[in-house]
Order: sequence, then structure tokens, then C-alpha cells
Amino acid sequence: AATLQSIAVTPANPSITKSATQQFTATGTYSDNSTQNLTGQVSWASATPTVATITAGGLATGVNAGTSNITATLSGITSPADVLTVTKLTPVITWSNPADLQFGSALGITQLNAAAPVPGTFVYTPGVGAVLLAGNGQTLSVLFTPADTANYKTAAATVQINILPTGGPGQLLMTNSPARDPNTNEVVVTLSFANTGGTPFTNLMVNTAMIGVTSPTSPALPATVAAVVPGQGLATIVLRFPGSIGAPGSRAVLTVNGVYDQGLIASGGRLVLP
Repeated sequence: AATLQSIAVTPANPSITKSATQQFTATGTYSDNSTQNLTGQVSWASATPTVATITAGGLATGVNAGTSNITATLSGITSPADVLTVTKLTPVITWSNPADLQFGSALGITQLNAAAPVPGTFVYTPGVGAVLLAGNGQTLSVLFTPADTANYKTAAATVQINILPTGGPGQLLMTNSPARDPNTNEVVVTLSFANTGGTPFTNLMVNTAMIGVTSPTSPALPATVAAVVPGQGLATIVLRFPGSIGAPGSRAVLTVNGVYDQGLIASGGRLVLP
């Protein structure tokens, strides 16, 4: 009777993602040059079970990212190793377009509520607390970094949100964005003005601005700011303060005073120096 001479495993060196499966087949070659499918008769082995598990039927499942030698054995004859590569899996982010938001309302966890099937961290752009301009189809994006970076890739997603304009007399909204100039060490504060109303705010002027008791080195104040169009754009002014006002991470108080045709600007609040 013909005797088993060798075993070959196919397909050769396949690649699957984590949690996916791959069917292997074992073919035996006999002394009379005949061949036979031995898949159900051989004993299967994965050299690295933490990477892949394989059943008696030759079905391998990717456990973790990495490579493992898959072999089949019968009657003391073992096949040459077939390398199975298990690659990282990209998590599928679930995130629906948020409901319309009224202009002047800040983004929060109701809008920024993406979910992933594995633990990790989400970074949103724009982030929680951002006040968007009025307009439809504005893009919100998220970058997800899995906790298990050995087995999962980073993933990104976007949704669209409509920001509805408001009517009425409106309200002037001022926000500040501090940064430190790496070349001059100056503290640079960008003041942004938005308008929740239905008519433009005109002749906007910043008369004074101070961090603590220090005024900006530029621009010279009073300084005029562009008209604040309702819901269509931000009017900004960039103030540069000497770096000596405080070290990065220290707390300070920013006060701003000014006027515009519809009223006064009087704002004060704490900030952390960049």
C-alpha cells in the first residue's frame, strides 16, 4: 500500500485581521505520487496560540496581532510551517449627525458622543465648549486612539451639524485663546467676538486689556475691531503680552473693556498662562 510521504498546507502565508478567520487545507502526497485531502485527519498546531488558534477542521482565528507558524501532522509526518500573519484591526466608530444646534450654544457631550467597540480615548475637533458659527453642514471630527495599540489601529470619523442663526437683538460673545510665542516668549491672546443676534454689532473697539496689571505691548490700545456679523463670522484681535507676566501653567486674570454701538464690553476672568 502507498505510504504518506509529505504534507503541504495551503493557502501559503495568508494574512488576516485580528478576530478574522482563515481556512487551511492539508494535502498529503503518497509513495505512488497520489494526493489526498487530509484536512479532517491531521492534527493542527499553531506555534503561537496567543496569535492564532486553529481547530481540527483547519479553521484558524486571529487572536492577537503577530505571526504564527501553522502546521499539520499525521503518522509522524509534519508539514513545513505555513506563516499566518494577523494584522491590527481598525475599530468601527459609531457616531450619528447631531441634532441642529442654536447659534451661541457650545458643543457638549450630546454632540460629541462617538463610541467604539474597544476601550480608548477620543479627541474631537472642535472640542467640548466650542461655539460654532451659524451655518449648515459643518464638520465635526474625532480621532480615536485604542488603549490596546498592539492589536488595534487608530480610527477617525466625521459627522455634520447645522448651527441655526438666532433673531432678536442678540448678545456679544467674547472668548479668548492664549498661546506662547516660542520665538519671543510673549503670551499671545486672541480675543474672538461672536454675535448671537440678528443685526451686526458695529464700531467695536477694545479700549483696555490687561493680564493682571500688565497691558499688551501690541497693538496700541484703543484698537478697532471689525464689525461682528450675526452668525456669519468671528471678529478677532490679537494681543501680545510680555512673557515676564508669568511662567507657563501659572494662573492670571484677564480683563477687557471696550465699547460698540450697541453697548459696552466689560469682561474679566481667570486663565492659565501657556
